[in-house]
Amino acid sequence: MTLVDGSSLKVEPRSRVEVGDRTPSALKLVLARGRIACDVTHREGRSFVVAAGGVEVRVVGTRFSVANEEAEAGRRVEVRVERGVVEVRGAGPGAEVERVEAGHSWSQVTKTEALAAPEPETEPEAEAEPVAPAAPAGKPHAHAARPAAADARELFEQARGQWRAGRIEEAARTYQALLASHPRDPRAGLAAFELGRLRMDRLNDLTGAVQALEQAVALAPGAELREDALARLVSASAAAHDRARCTRARTRYLTDYPSGVHHRTVSAAPCD
Repeated sequence: MTLVDGSSLKVEPRSRVEVGDRTPSALKLVLARGRIACDVTHREGRSFVVAAGGVEVRVVGTRFSVANEEAEAGRRVEVRVERGVVEVRGAGPGAEVERVEAGHSWSQVTKTEALAAPEPETEPEAEAEPVAPAAPAGKPHAHAARPAAADARELFEQARGQWRAGRIEEAARTYQALLASHPRDPRAGLAAFELGRLRMDRLNDLTGAVQALEQAVALAPGAELREDALARLVSASAAAHDRARCTRARTRYLTDYPSGVHHRTVSAAPCD
């Protein structure tokens, strides 16, 4: 998969990776099991960290892989660097930070009992429905209050869960519901961007992708993802044969991001 900043991840089968932190200045991935290969795009002032079994791998602009696999004594975390340099902090108190250069590897075996066991995933208990108080004699019962609509955070997490489960159409509908009911929420810009990606890459809905990506650009004018949304808007418009919109988006990108990471791709877009 390709992240919005141009970095690419290759996740091997039966692996589990989750996003720990995601801010303009930091991205943290948590490798619960398996192996992941990362080709990281350098961004000034942004840290990229992969955590696995208590080990943290910190990098800025390189290619490396991290494995978190079973071993006889517990879990074995291995780091291999293909290009650049990474800093690895081992698991356990007092662990030192080591630099691993291209062509070298680092590994550590951690006893299973030394790792904190993950909390079991359980369904939240169902809350009892409110019961209207008894009305005085001769007066009708008051209607019970309707449950509040789902908030933006709940919808955003629901859409992410549906996407991870492969329910792409449901995820797209949930992102759309978030945008319709919470257009001014801070998550709206990212929701519009993710909706555009789903429509463009998975649902083959180029017209819908263009609409969502235009909304992403409008809702997050100062956000880090705006550049990526604008670049995707160029590609989606070109694929939809919407030459006018493609040309406008291309001109806008090249004006706003003359040294952007997508400059070459955007410049070559077949808008004309």
